Amino acid sequence: MKKLIFFVPFLVILVAIYWYTNFHTRDATNKLTEHPLVEEQTDTNTVLSDQNAKKPSVPKLTDESDPSVHDKVSNHLQEEDDVTNEELADHDSPNEDLVNEKALQRDPWKEIIDAEMEARARGTWIGDPETMDPDELHSAQYNQFLERFGDIPQVHTYMEYSRKTTNNAPMTLDERIAGLEAMNHLFPSGSTRRTLVYYKWMQANGGYYDNPFAQGIISDADIKELQNSGITVKTDKTDQRVRIRISTK
Repeated sequence: MKKLIFFVPFLVILVAIYWYTNFHTRDATNKLTEHPLVEEQTDTNTVLSDQNAKKPSVPKLTDESDPSVHDKVSNHLQEEDDVTNEELADHDSPNEDLVNEKALQRDPWKEIIDAEMEARARGTWIGDPETMDPDELHSAQYNQFLERFGDIPQVHTYMEYSRKTTNNAPMTLDERIAGLEAMNHLFPSGSTRRTLVYYKWMQANGGYYDNPFAQGIISDADIKELQNSGITVKTDKTDQRVRIRISTK
């Protein structure tokens, strides 16, 4: 009887241990079955990931997800259509077609011919000065200067001086000074002014126009006076003689 009493509790403990072990084994097996681990190979390492892990949701660009998308696209397309229609309307305007038609009908030489005919009528036309008759060229220049400067004494004096210079006609020192004064009034320049100063200097020193230095009237004071007026004076001593060169350019 004592043996039986000792054996029963021992048997109960064994049954409890068996039941507890069997229960936890099935529970662990079920959990592994529900969430299996899968290896994903990468170039650098191995990552264990859960197949049932939730992926981030990506919103779909549909009318249901954003009702304003359709309206924005439609409005943008409508604006492009409006701009295109306006550009076509401007391009197809009748005024532009009229301008293009007139440009095609315009004679490119007409304006040049009309200007030449008008200048001929006024007597101011100058073609090629090298081939024109000298009298016609002189008359055309005369009329041009009268139109440009007006009917003033300097125009008449200069044109007379210009004709004599062109024809190499002899002139007195007074005529040259008068012509240069008129020229400097109409077309002022440094060279004309210096030449006028030189001629007036010669006039003040006896009026030897052809070669004043041959008369022995030049001196160091004269050279300094001319140089102070901007005139270039150079002296070259050769064979016990002095050669003086003057430039008014």
